[in-house]
Amino acid sequence: MSKAIRLSRLFNGQTGNTVLLPVDHGILGEVQGLEDPIEVLERLIPLGVDGVLMNNGIRLRSESLFYGRLAPSRILSSDTFYLEEGAMHHDLIAMPETALQAGCDCVKVLLFWNRPGSENMHNIRMISELVKEAERCQIPVMIEPLLYDPVPDAKTKIKALTDATRIAYELGADILKVVHPGEHEVLKQWVGKFKVPLVMLGGGLNGGVDDLIRLVDQAVKAGVRGVAIGRNVWQRPKEESERVMRMFTEVVHGRIS
Repeated sequence: MSKAIRLSRLFNGQTGNTVLLPVDHGILGEVQGLEDPIEVLERLIPLGVDGVLMNNGIRLRSESLFYGRLAPSRILSSDTFYLEEGAMHHDLIAMPETALQAGCDCVKVLLFWNRPGSENMHNIRMISELVKEAERCQIPVMIEPLLYDPVPDAKTKIKALTDATRIAYELGADILKVVHPGEHEVLKQWVGKFKVPLVMLGGGLNGGVDDLIRLVDQAVKAGVRGVAIGRNVWQRPKEESERVMRMFTEVVHGRIS
């Protein structure tokens, strides 16, 4: 199976868009709302999920949920990070070979950019090696460019996010998982400049459902190919989380579920 076929499996064949559900946060420890990730998957997958981001342990324990021709795709999270006295330790925990053997369709890696130079270079080398290995295995790579340290103002933040996204693109991302930059026109510029699918992440639980859906709708209209939102779904009360997931499907796929 070629990389192009695996990449196509992540996107709805009718709309070309995707609703991805991340449940990979537990690698950093206990997370409110994700105490039982298998229950979260059982409950939300039937509501229109096209793909799931997960770590290898959850992948092993949830395989039966992905049997069958119409099952969602699986994206294997390949890295994790920890902070110690201000220094970030960021490394790989799963290689493309693992994803290949497990029948996953993609691997995902973080790119933290506004860090000290030595950490930035480590991240570039690490992701370059991952992309090289993924190409050998014919597995697509999703890169998630992020800022960890605070920035002084919105203009500086947009510049740093644009730089990080550009670097992720240059490193060989097949999909970019991006934070909304805060300005709609900037998001449209990203869609025009970076010739790979962009999906929008959601961050921590914040705001009301209407504001979240409005943001997703604006992003899709700007050309973003879907969402990869976890905490803003499963950290809500169960009934509300299910309503949000159904609404994602309606917005991202134009009411095609």
